[in-house]
Amino acid sequence: MSKHKSPPKNDQDKALSRRNIIIASIVGITVILTFLIELPPKISTAIEVFRATETLTSTNTPEPSATFTLAPTNADLPTATFTLEPTSTPQPTNTATKIPTSTPTIPPAVFRGLDKNCISKTYWYPTPQFPSDNLTLDKNSCWNLTSWGILAENQTLKFIVSDDIFNDRVTRSIYTTIGNNIVIEFKVKVTSLTSASDMDGAVFIGLGSKSSYSEPGYFLKWVVPARETKPYFEFAPDYFSYYEPRIEYSFGDVQSIKIVINGSDVSIQINGVEVKHPSLHPSKREVLWIGYTTPASNNYVNAVISEFRIYDK
Repeated sequence: MSKHKSPPKNDQDKALSRRNIIIASIVGITVILTFLIELPPKISTAIEVFRATETLTSTNTPEPSATFTLAPTNADLPTATFTLEPTSTPQPTNTATKIPTSTPTIPPAVFRGLDKNCISKTYWYPTPQFPSDNLTLDKNSCWNLTSWGILAENQTLKFIVSDDIFNDRVTRSIYTTIGNNIVIEFKVKVTSLTSASDMDGAVFIGLGSKSSYSEPGYFLKWVVPARETKPYFEFAPDYFSYYEPRIEYSFGDVQSIKIVINGSDVSIQINGVEVKHPSLHPSKREVLWIGYTTPASNNYVNAVISEFRIYDK
């Protein structure tokens, strides 16, 4: 009877090794499949947390790094770690806004309303001489002085008086307040002016008291003396008087006048040349008077005061 022979020991070891490899492979594949099946929900959860983190960081307050550890279900697999860095919200850029430049405007007080064809109530005060002088204001608060032959037009004050306006000798004037450190500039052109046997005809501009143009002050006058026809230019300590000598003036000539008041000092330039003048009355420089005088008959005045300005020194 024959004996059964056992396989060699080496063959047995090889078979056992192959079986262990197969079993280990199956186990490894199973673990990997299990991880892959459970991984998508974990990734989805991480994305949701990431989005929530972005929402929280939108307030621009830096937050520390958030670390989320997702442990696998199989203890033999390495731990998977996801680190979410905080996001920073971009800061707004400080862009300098360019301020548009504008052409400087001259304050209305410089022209005292004359540039608006207006003898403005804000700046000018007429001095009625008779009860019949019923002065009115228009809708823009401008004095209506056409009955006096006075009107404003394009920064110009005009005197247009003819023989049919008055039946008596009259003086018509307006004044505006001034300061102690100012410059007054204007041009004067007298085209016609008449006098009578007993009275001068005159156009005057003067520094004086606001109580009356007849109070002592300092006046520039364009005058035709009584019983004369030739015009003169003169300096006067008040409305009625004048200083010698009178300066000859030709109708139609334009004189540029600049008066500079600096405290108690006053200087006057005529056509760019400073002129010497007699002593003034320092305390009587409250206002600037502008006006005219006509005789009772043949009372013609035609004069223009243009480019009028008053401004701080």
